[in-house]
Amino acid sequence: MSRKPSVIVQVTKDAFLPDLPTAETRFRGNYGFSAGILLKGLTLIHACGTTSEVGNTYMSVPSLSNWWSRLSSNQGNGAGYTFAGFGASAGQGGALYPEVSPGGTGNTFNQVRWPQGATGEWKTPWWTVHNYLKYGGGAVVGAQNSSPFITDIVPMQVAFAGDADGLDQALYTFLNNDLLTNRGSDLQVILGATAKDAVPWDGSAGGGQPADRRVYTYGDKQIIPLGSNEDAESESGYITTPLTADLAGCMARTFRVAAPWASPAGFARGRILDVFRIPDPLTRAEQDELLSNNINPIIYFENQGHVLFGDLTSDRDGNNIPRTQLFIYLESQIGNIARSSLFEKNDIQTRQSFINRSTSILNTMKNRGAISTYTVACNGTNNTEAVVNAGEFVADVYIKPITGVEEIQLTFTNSSQSATYGA
Repeated sequence: MSRKPSVIVQVTKDAFLPDLPTAETRFRGNYGFSAGILLKGLTLIHACGTTSEVGNTYMSVPSLSNWWSRLSSNQGNGAGYTFAGFGASAGQGGALYPEVSPGGTGNTFNQVRWPQGATGEWKTPWWTVHNYLKYGGGAVVGAQNSSPFITDIVPMQVAFAGDADGLDQALYTFLNNDLLTNRGSDLQVILGATAKDAVPWDGSAGGGQPADRRVYTYGDKQIIPLGSNEDAESESGYITTPLTADLAGCMARTFRVAAPWASPAGFARGRILDVFRIPDPLTRAEQDELLSNNINPIIYFENQGHVLFGDLTSDRDGNNIPRTQLFIYLESQIGNIARSSLFEKNDIQTRQSFINRSTSILNTMKNRGAISTYTVACNGTNNTEAVVNAGEFVADVYIKPITGVEEIQLTFTNSSQSATYGA
């Protein structure tokens, strides 16, 4: 029976090398970071998308400036969608979507598209996307059945819901289950815990997808947009967005200023932007409860603001965001090397070529502080005569990731004034 040639990459959690005796470039190409933002409806796409994006049911948003330009553009999407309040004569919400090209009949070509900004039912998801983009990443924003979310043809590192996670169970289930299956687990999904004592999905469900591909945080933040003030927003209702967008933003910042395998948490890379108020602030006991359930809290520190204070995944085996992103990176880079061995002879030359190219990548990562040591085994031991005759090629890559600091112990000693200490 014929079969499709393929490369299978397996990650074994206990395959780290044991401790040895004491004696902003692109991810997958320039460390650019992209998040998939799933919507429960198409209203935001109809309001802000181009004609082709409306047809594709997803938008490609490379930057924050691009996102803002969609509000001030004088171009409609030509897809025949209308919203209440359109028209210059009405003096209301937004510009008409022109049925003709600019310069034709009507005066829509010299109007801005949304002079009052994001409005109506697409206001909250617009600001959720905005909050993420402020950290410096790009985004793919669309419906769950659009091509970026049912194939892996569009690179992305994380995905989260553009609407609050609890608003649509079908969207939440897709994000937590189908997306990881569709994409081959090449990214992490960020989910909002629905309660402070919630217990995340441990990976036993969801088609057997690994738990380290799931990341949880809790809560929302309220913001005051430009051109507004506290009094105006308190009357109309503060803009409330899920903190899942900010956790994804901290990861985008980390890719930009450090490396994929660095932690997005803490005061260097985990600061949360534009927080006016956290509507449900955490007590110390609740912070501990969240962390004990592998949910990453957002914590306020006096004179330092709100900070992402955890980089845990829902995996209970010690994997965290940096370690998982390290493996995703390695799976991609060394998987590409392995593909070049397809249809070649499984002989010494092919194996040595794989070892040389893999070692080059691993040595670079060691020099950059991602791993402390590694071993690549690809020889007659794991490529036995039976393996070769079956048309297979086996390589074992062992690495020891470098673990970040998670606890600091300081000891202060009150000594006499006459005491002296060496340099």
